[in-house]
Amino acid sequence: MQGIFNRVGGTPRLLHGADYNPEQWQFDEAILEEDFARMREAGVTSLSIGIFSWTLYEPEEGRYEFEWMDRLMDRLAAEGIVAFLATPSASKPMWMSERYPEIRRVARDGLRERSGFRHNHCPSSILYREKVAALNSRLAERYKGHPALGLWHLGNELQGECFCDHCLNRFREWLEQRYGTLSALHDAWWARFWNHTFTDWQQIDPRDESIDGMQVDWKRFMNVLHVEFLENEIAPLRTHTPDVPVTTNYMRFHPDLDYWRWSKVLDLISNDSYPSYDGGEDMWQQAAATSLIHDLMRGLADGKSWILMESSPSSVNWKEINKLKPAGVHLAESAQVVAHGGDAVHYFQFRKGRGGMEKFHGAIVDHDSGTDTRIFREVAEVGAWLQDQASVVGTVCPRAEVALLHDWESQWALNSSFGIRQPIVTGIEPRDAYHDMLHQHHRGWWESSVATDVIWPDADDFREQLVGRKVVVASSLYMLKPKVAAALIEWAQDGGCLILSHHSGVVDSSNRVHLGGLPGLGIHEAAGAKVEEVDALFQGEMRAIHPTGLLDGLGGDYQVSRAFGLLQLKGASSIVDLTEGLWAGRSIASHGSCGRGEIIILAANFCDDFHRDFSRSVVGRLNLTQAIAEELPRGVHASVREDESRRHLFVINYSSESVSLDLPEGWEQGDAPAGRIELPSFGVRVFGQAKSDAVCCEPEVQASLS
Repeated sequence: MQGIFNRVGGTPRLLHGADYNPEQWQFDEAILEEDFARMREAGVTSLSIGIFSWTLYEPEEGRYEFEWMDRLMDRLAAEGIVAFLATPSASKPMWMSERYPEIRRVARDGLRERSGFRHNHCPSSILYREKVAALNSRLAERYKGHPALGLWHLGNELQGECFCDHCLNRFREWLEQRYGTLSALHDAWWARFWNHTFTDWQQIDPRDESIDGMQVDWKRFMNVLHVEFLENEIAPLRTHTPDVPVTTNYMRFHPDLDYWRWSKVLDLISNDSYPSYDGGEDMWQQAAATSLIHDLMRGLADGKSWILMESSPSSVNWKEINKLKPAGVHLAESAQVVAHGGDAVHYFQFRKGRGGMEKFHGAIVDHDSGTDTRIFREVAEVGAWLQDQASVVGTVCPRAEVALLHDWESQWALNSSFGIRQPIVTGIEPRDAYHDMLHQHHRGWWESSVATDVIWPDADDFREQLVGRKVVVASSLYMLKPKVAAALIEWAQDGGCLILSHHSGVVDSSNRVHLGGLPGLGIHEAAGAKVEEVDALFQGEMRAIHPTGLLDGLGGDYQVSRAFGLLQLKGASSIVDLTEGLWAGRSIASHGSCGRGEIIILAANFCDDFHRDFSRSVVGRLNLTQAIAEELPRGVHASVREDESRRHLFVINYSSESVSLDLPEGWEQGDAPAGRIELPSFGVRVFGQAKSDAVCCEPEVQASLS
């Protein structure tokens, strides 16, 4: 990937840029000249271009015009700016949409969508794929070898589903290939319940939400179509420009898109991130939530660097309430990307448009075109900061001792299961119960500055992914497959600490409940405890809990909410008991030995303070590596990037208060040793250390459970 950063100018650098859309301004020469002057002032080094430009390329069928892009690409090269050249598939030409209505998506209600908007093509349309491939081939052939070309940006925020006859028939064919017979499909879907017995494949309609196994398969199938669409886009690009990497911009934890499977066909991972730093004392919680997204992107990139393709230097325009980003937050938000393995910070967009749905979306250059604004100054500050971190290029976040399992199929299965699924959780950002549990578990490690890798249990190399880990957290691993269960048990027996959250190990790959006790497939036998019953709580209802003293460091007034599982102990010991309500005295968290390792079941939605203290307890007992070993003030986070010779320590204060802290010996900033540092609210400091000078950041004593 380092070739992208060296593409223009030859100097390694972290990239800083935005979506750039000069076509909105009819290529006004005065605007263009002003744009490039502003880019130089803001420290812009890369631009995403051509995202919504299909009609400019092909104003009528078969007639192509590329001269405008020739001029833009040449100007970027002259300015030393790297081009992320987009393929314009996200918004098809109006003439194409009208001439070939079959390329337009059909909604769930059976109505074909009209022309306009965006992201509304049929993903299975052969005609549309042919049109996309034809234009991509011309783009790649024309710009191969161009000094500005650094990256192919496929479409934009690819998403959605289609219920046209072609997609439905493809789905039925996919099912027949997957199951072979209707009888096998009936078994997998438990379809004989409510007499959902099919006598012909054509009777299958994915809009029947009462068949939960079908809902999971439908999402799997739509992701197959999306991956096919990406592969169709990529093929001509790789033919003509095999050395230019390809990416498409992801959308965080999108509930319908299995980015683990998408990432297999991409060279580089990129993401759009729009955190809500709306002021108040809880802004650090937004930072923790955002760091989980960044850790996911690093996981999707298999530990390699990734790109922030979209963000906002200010507010957005698509939330119900669009608050400004508080002063001083922008640098910390951007530095967090780099601290978690990102190598580029991009915005939507460079200059605010005068019209359209996003004319009030934040941008580098506002409607007044000036530079004497808080937003422009803060963007320029980020540009200068990124330039100063050139030595970070080529480093990565070291392999973490803690791995957090993430699985979109588990989320789909949980959310399609009546009686156990739970409503969307509101708060810093809307999320379902699956992702809320994921955030809870991640935040505990984040507060201890313990690095966390997000990994996929369905990966072909899952067993290899477990090597070197000390802790694996199966957070709502609702769908448990045999190979995953076997790998986790074997890993725990070899000395690992396996932590299972509420709603883990419940169903198989078809969303059928495992028989014989939960968590299934041998997990509860290995753990020495099984979930006997699950009780639910009303919104706002809480239950007090009491740590038994088995784990040091658990001693607060903790509570659980939403739901909890009542454990039947079969050799394991209780960590936490309920202290009130009908089930007072029952265990909801257990610890059991498993070979040379251990399995912990946390069968409830525990409060944030519990997760913080629980993680700290495990850190001390298992001697886990921390970026900084001392207990940091709440809201302060530290993380590390490194290469063969040097380490970089990022310390960021996401709290609303200034803090002081002591760094271990060996870290330095410039020529000065670190020592005691002062960090203002949302302050950022980066320190270096030669690996030969590295001092252990781990606690000295490893305790064990008695």
